[in-house]
Amino acid sequence: MKGYRVYSKIQQFRSAGFSQRQVARRLGINRKTVKRYWEMPVDEYEEMSSTVCRMQYPVFEVMVETGMRVGEVTGLRWEDVDFNADLISVNHTLVYYDHRTDGKNSCYFNVHPTKTKAGTRKIPMLPGVKEALLMEKAYQEFNQIKCRMTVDGFTDFIFINRFGDCQHQGTLNKALRRIIRDCNDEQLAKFKNPVLLPRFSCHSLRHTFTTRLFENDVNIKVIQEILGHADFDTTMNIYTHITQDMKKSEFDNLAEKLQKRKELSQPEADG
Repeated sequence: MKGYRVYSKIQQFRSAGFSQRQVARRLGINRKTVKRYWEMPVDEYEEMSSTVCRMQYPVFEVMVETGMRVGEVTGLRWEDVDFNADLISVNHTLVYYDHRTDGKNSCYFNVHPTKTKAGTRKIPMLPGVKEALLMEKAYQEFNQIKCRMTVDGFTDFIFINRFGDCQHQGTLNKALRRIIRDCNDEQLAKFKNPVLLPRFSCHSLRHTFTTRLFENDVNIKVIQEILGHADFDTTMNIYTHITQDMKKSEFDNLAEKLQKRKELSQPEADG
């Protein structure tokens, strides 16, 4: 139990006259957490939560509005972004994995070429992506955060943590899970019929972007180039899957409308 639910429970026990020690025992959390939230107004807590989300917003916004692979996004450098032409150049990928030697764990970053030759490409920058990148730039400048890592000769990476180190898929997926958890906790605490987010990963955002392209009738060849698919069949397989889901959704809506029309057309029984 974390996030908004913890804050809400602490406030409920506080209102009921419990001490901080008692609340910590009942909720199974440390007293520092209880003390931190004890007299915090709800608007202050919500502002704090939204600030944490804003810190992660740019990287997820870039993922969901470019369809780039996770390693392509984390490997982006400022020199890969042309703010004048509104283009993002994808020319490498940043990977983080265990270079296991003699049974010892040794995880570190490497820069690899793009997954395929077609993966080297230029992606048009949507307004939301440009805004997110400028937001990230302003945040780093304000907090005097600078990239301190050089990986295989590459440096000045865009998406870094507060220490100036590169981000990788594992940490970003954890951040996404925390955001999903906190959103769901808030829904459960506030609403009788909560709308809950399913669990998903960073890679799911690439699929979301692809679905939006197909839904808006973007040319399939253009989609292939933007996603960096070497094989046209890969794009077509995704298209087939998405259109089948869309077809089912449309027919479900049709069935619901026909049923309502049928109910409205039936004469009322004589009283």
